[in-house]
Amino acid sequence: MNFGDNYLVEVEDDETRAISDDRTETHNINISIASIVTAYVRVLMSEFKNNSMLKIYYTNTNSIYTDLNSDNINKIINNIVDPTKLDKLKLESVSIVAIFISPKMYYLKTQDLKEIYKVKGLTKDSLLTQKDFEALLNKNGIKTYQKVI
Repeated sequence: MNFGDNYLVEVEDDETRAISDDRTETHNINISIASIVTAYVRVLMSEFKNNSMLKIYYTNTNSIYTDLNSDNINKIINNIVDPTKLDKLKLESVSIVAIFISPKMYYLKTQDLKEIYKVKGLTKDSLLTQKDFEALLNKNGIKTYQKVI
């Protein structure tokens, strides 16, 4: 196939050194596709963030935490929650306790009493509890939040 003055270059064995773990790893990524997906998700998320009928407690790139169930969200935004479709949202969990401290820092206790927490930069082997997150909400011994449920 004639490409004229252009060349088709295929990179094989794209090995890069990962600074964090000093290992050689192969990365198979496409920045164009990643950018398109991220832009599309931002458009979808704006439907939630700009909707006055939704009370959102926390959001990040790929999730929202709200006080509505899937059926009620689907009534507000036409059939946006469907666990069987790739371009729809799925209900990850229903929480009985939710503490949001800052971006990428939260604690959840689900209805089945599973504890989920995230602290950006903290290793996975660090064990935190609900009390640890509640302590971050205390100022001079007074809690600075209210229970929603």
